[in-house]
Amino acid sequence: MMEDKQELEWEDIVERDMERALEDGEFQIFFQPKVNMLTSHIYGAEALSRWIHHDRGLIPPDKFIPIFEKNGFIKKLDMYVFERVCRYKAEWKGRNYEHIIISVNLSRENIQAKELPDALFGICEKYGVPAGEIEIEITENVFIKDSSELISFVDRLKELGFGVSIDDFGSGYSSLNMLRNVDTDVVKIDKDFLNMTKDDVRGRRILKYIIGMCKELKLDVVVEGIETWEQINMILGYGCENAQGFFYSKPINIDEFEKFADEYSMIMN
Repeated sequence: MMEDKQELEWEDIVERDMERALEDGEFQIFFQPKVNMLTSHIYGAEALSRWIHHDRGLIPPDKFIPIFEKNGFIKKLDMYVFERVCRYKAEWKGRNYEHIIISVNLSRENIQAKELPDALFGICEKYGVPAGEIEIEITENVFIKDSSELISFVDRLKELGFGVSIDDFGSGYSSLNMLRNVDTDVVKIDKDFLNMTKDDVRGRRILKYIIGMCKELKLDVVVEGIETWEQINMILGYGCENAQGFFYSKPINIDEFEKFADEYSMIMN
């Protein structure tokens, strides 16, 4: 009972402050780089929202995202993040990393909005950002409840030129159906696949098979959660070169990200 009361009190605090926080710019965009493990060059990044509360400091995403998904505010936050990403992309013109692909997460609530892909495209046009430099990340568990809506939504995104990735692949039970039915470009393999012991032969074979299958389907593959040299060598041995994880960088604010990108981007001619 005490825990339930505390959760309700926290939910009230979040809902009381969320609109003001959005207006005051307390939601900041952090970026987690995506790196080619063979070259150590950055080729993209994932945009993530962080709430820097004026009184409470950093509020972890798991303390506010579920509440936003419940009350619908996540739709506003998604659009805010998307527009900020486009604004940053516009500011990067002329820099070595101006063309790297930035992935933006969309919630289940937004995928139900049929007009959203065109609205996103309009934001890209506003800032002069090619749609092909934005990748929309969709968590695979969305497919379970909204399969027909998701397929139509992704088809429209692709028509407009956006890239599409399946996030947390392998964390649910719809993975193979999603690969078959959704016109995706990138598969991000869930970090739980890396939490294997050295004796987990079966798990390693499954991971190797998933990477090989995605390659056969001409899909790009990213493995999330890379933290050690051992994991890098294993994943490279399975034929995947792209990674995201704390070994390379945690999610970082815009200033830190621009420094990282300056150092690790390939020189564009």
